[in-house]
This record gives sequence, C-alpha cells and structure tokens, in this order.
Amino acid sequence: MNEETESRILLTTRNKEVASYADKNGFLFEPQSLNDDESWELFKKIAIGTEDTNRKIYEHKKELGTEILQYCKGLSLAITVLAGLLARKDTVDEWNTVHKNVYAYIRRGTDLGPDYKGEGYEGLSWLLELSYDNLPFYLKLCFLYLAHFPEDYEIPVSTLTKLWMAESFISSTSVEVMEDVSYMCLSELVGRCMVQVGKHGSSKKIKTGHLHDLMRDLCMSKAKEENFLHIIHYYTFGDIKQTPNGRVQRLAIYLEKTVVGHCSGSYENYAHVRSLLYFVSSYCNWNSKILRSLLRDFTLLRVLKFENMYVRKLPGEIGNLVHLRFLSVKKSIFFRGAIIYSKFGMFADSRFTCPLLRF
Repeated sequence: MNEETESRILLTTRNKEVASYADKNGFLFEPQSLNDDESWELFKKIAIGTEDTNRKIYEHKKELGTEILQYCKGLSLAITVLAGLLARKDTVDEWNTVHKNVYAYIRRGTDLGPDYKGEGYEGLSWLLELSYDNLPFYLKLCFLYLAHFPEDYEIPVSTLTKLWMAESFISSTSVEVMEDVSYMCLSELVGRCMVQVGKHGSSKKIKTGHLHDLMRDLCMSKAKEENFLHIIHYYTFGDIKQTPNGRVQRLAIYLEKTVVGHCSGSYENYAHVRSLLYFVSSYCNWNSKILRSLLRDFTLLRVLKFENMYVRKLPGEIGNLVHLRFLSVKKSIFFRGAIIYSKFGMFADSRFTCPLLRF
C-alpha cells in the first residue's frame, strides 16, 4: 500500500495459497456461496425469466431446477452456466433430459456414488462439459476456436467473426449474411453463458468478448482432446526449440518480445497447417528471413495473423499463399510498401492496418 496516494492492490486468484504467499498479513476475502433462495432467484432469472403462463409447467420446471441446483453448491458460475443451457429448452421433457444427464456427468469416470455433490470448483467440470456437449456441431467449432487466444485476452468480435468465416465454420453465398450469422453464433454462446461480454459498441452490439478462466480451461482441454489446435509458448530464450511433429491444422504461437529474433526459421513439421495466429506481447522487430521461411513452409494457410511488428518489408512471397482467406498485420509498421500478387489480384498497401478478407 502506498500511504501517500492511498492506493490499494487487489489480487484475485482461485488458489488460496497464492493469496497467502503474496501477503501473509493482507485481508483475505473468500466469496460466499449463494443460499438456496439466492440460487433459485439467479437460476430463475436466466432459465425461466417471468413465470410461465402455464402454472403447471412452471411448477414442474421449478421442481426439476431445485433438484439440479443441489449440485451447483451455491456457485454462481455453475448456476449461470446451467441456467444458460436450460434457457434454450422450453419443454418439461427437455428439462428432464438435462436432469438425468446431470447425474450421469457427475458419476462419469469416477467411483463415487450417486449421492456425490461435488466440491467447490472441482464440481464444475462436469457442468461445463455438459454445457459444451449440448452445443450443436457448428457452435462447438466456434467455441473451440476461442482456445487460440491467450488468457484474459479481449477478443474483438469483428476479427473473431471474420476468422470463423475464413475457416468456413459459417457458410453462405453472401458475405453480409455470413457476418450476421457469425454474430448470431457469438450471441448464442453469450446467451449460453459460455462467453462473457467485454465491451459494447455505440450501436449496443457486442464489441469484445472473453472467456472465464474455468470456461477457458474447458475450451483448451477440448481443443487438445480433439486435436483441434496446438499452442506453442516462447516466453524465454530457453523455451525456443524445434516444434514437435503432429498433424494439427491450427497453430497459435505466443511470443515475448525478447525471443522474436531467435525463433526457429523452419516450420517443416507444420506444412499442413491451415491457420496460424501469432500473439506478441508488444511491438518487436521481425527478421525478414523468418517471415520468408514462414511463407515458404506454410503453403496451405487459410488464416494468417502476425501483428505488432516492425519489419523492413513484407515479403512478396505472401502472394504464394493461394488458399489465404484472412490476413491480419494490424498495428505493424513497414518501412517500405509492399505489393502483393495473388490469385485474388494485386493489393498494395504501405501500412496494412486492417485485416484483409477475400473469398
């Protein structure tokens, strides 16, 4: 604490030991679980809204909801996610199905009896997985794509929807229609409480979004389980090594500024990658040889994002990426303009401050 400015430091963590290590004498506040009445009010607000005009149906839903809430242990995130799932289900039969699945998910892969109620955050994994498994296939793809982004990253909606479109998760003959459908997909993930809204734009539409830590854990786990994405971390020089073999089609690389110039110039093991997203901590100098190697090895790319860079010139070889549908070099400075020739025609831009999207 700075006594002169009366400033304070607030540290949030899921691990009590982390808080104690930071300051043994600090005030430790542990959020309390909701009681039964508070849990029901939160659940009802999301899953039911106003009371159903059919009193009998409402009472059935209340009975099922009350039983299901016993497994949430008063955790607001668990209640919110579960209520978001049930908000899309109108009939009592659909609620019954979820009620039965709750028991199944709790007992999945465990030797625990049917009376097991879970403990704290450990009891959330089954619920989050249930929410994921209830997604239609196209929404699963959209959700898994969020695993590309680093923890606590505010994801621009305009960029995210274009990435989904470039990956062909959304299909239509009209770009405008695809943009609308992409936004609807995001809105549905928000409505299911799987994505949290960051900022709204002037038109009240969602501008940025992010994942709760626990939801991101699920997203990362599922992406790895389904071989959807591979992530490489380069935080220190010692981390730099040859990328491993693997038939992954999507690759995300996290870079610290200090290691950019030392990154491997060969990505032969990932020649089949379709999507490559770089995340750099701050502005940095990129070696043009690395860029040329990247463009040489990743010939099948549909998506390419590398931003926050100083570079003498964007290599003309980028025109060889004939499958490219999304290119983003935002917030980058080029000391010489570049002319790109590709099957889409010729593009000339000295700054490339905006993503390029062509079909």
